[in-house]
Amino acid sequence: MPLRLRFWDRKDEIKYLKAYLRGVPNSILFIYGPKSSGKSTLMKQVIKKLSPNREKLLQKYGILYYDFRSKLIRSSQSIIDLFFRIGEGEDPVVKSGVKIDENTKIAIKEGKIEPFELIEERLRESGRKNIIILDELQKLKGIYLEGSSENGRLLDELFNFFVRITKVEHLAHVIVMTSDTFFVEELYSNSSLANCAEYYLVDFFSDDIAKSVLVSERLNEVEASYVVSWCGGVPWFLERVLSKKKVLGIREAIKSLYRMVKGEVLEKLGRLWRGSEALAKKDGEVLVKVVMGSGVDMLLKDRESVERLASAEILFYDPLSGTARPQTRLHERAIKEILGL
Repeated sequence: MPLRLRFWDRKDEIKYLKAYLRGVPNSILFIYGPKSSGKSTLMKQVIKKLSPNREKLLQKYGILYYDFRSKLIRSSQSIIDLFFRIGEGEDPVVKSGVKIDENTKIAIKEGKIEPFELIEERLRESGRKNIIILDELQKLKGIYLEGSSENGRLLDELFNFFVRITKVEHLAHVIVMTSDTFFVEELYSNSSLANCAEYYLVDFFSDDIAKSVLVSERLNEVEASYVVSWCGGVPWFLERVLSKKKVLGIREAIKSLYRMVKGEVLEKLGRLWRGSEALAKKDGEVLVKVVMGSGVDMLLKDRESVERLASAEILFYDPLSGTARPQTRLHERAIKEILGL
C-alpha cells in the first residue's frame, strides 16, 4: 500500500478559502494549478474546517460536490446524469448532485421542468449556506467542444447560471477546480464572466516546505535536499520516492520516477508531432524558450504551441501571469535531455 503524506502546510490557502466561503456569494472562484498540486485534497480539508463538527457543518452548509473523475463523460450525456442524483446512500454533508425522483427525471427529459430553475429552487429552499464545487472541470471539455450537439454549449449556459446564483442572487458559492487553464480562459470569454469570476492558484509546495515534509518523514537534510532538487514540491512525487526508498534507495527511486516522466513526455510529443516536421520545429522552439527562461509570446506566435503542450500536460500555463513553465522539475529535466540542451 503506497505511503500517503499527511496534509501539510496549506495554512494560507485554507485561511483564504474559509474566508471566501464564509462571505456572501458574489463571484465564481476558479481554483487552478498544475496537475497533482493538491487542489482536491485542499478543498476537502477546507470543507472539514468550515465548522467544528459534522453536525454543525450539516446544519450550516449545503454542499454539492461534483467530482467529474468519477463520471464517464460522453458528448451526448444528459445534464440530468451530470448534475442530478436519484436515491439516498451517500455522505449527508457532501452531496454528489441535486436529489430528484424518477418522475422529475422524466419531466426534465421531456422539457416540462427546466433543470437550472429546479437547482435554483432547491438552493432557495435549503435554508443553509450553499456551496457548489466542480472538480476536474476539463473532463467536460468533450461536451463543450461538440457545439452542434444538444449539450454542446452546456457549459456556457451552466456558467451563465452560476453568474446568476452568485453575483445576482447570492444563493451559492461556486468553486471550479481544474488544471486546464486554457479551457478556463475559453469559458471565461465565451460565458461573459468578466467581473463575475476570480482566479486562485494552488501550486506545488515551495522547496523549503517540501524539505520540511521530507524531514518530517525521517529523511535527513542532505537526502531531503537531493530529492527536492529533482522532484521539487510535487506531493505525488514525494510520496512515490518515500514509498520506494526502502526497496530501491532514494537515488534509484528518483531515477525510476524520472524514467517514467521522460517516457511520458516522449510518448506525448510523438503523438503531437506525428507526421509534421513543421509542428515539431515550432513546438520545439517554444520548449527551448520555456526551459531556458527566455519567455514566450502568448499574444502572437507562441500561443498555439503553448496551448498544445499544456493540453498534453507537458507545460503548465498560468493565465494570471501569462507565463508558461514545465509541468514539474522532472518534466524540465526530461525536456532538456530530449532536446539535447
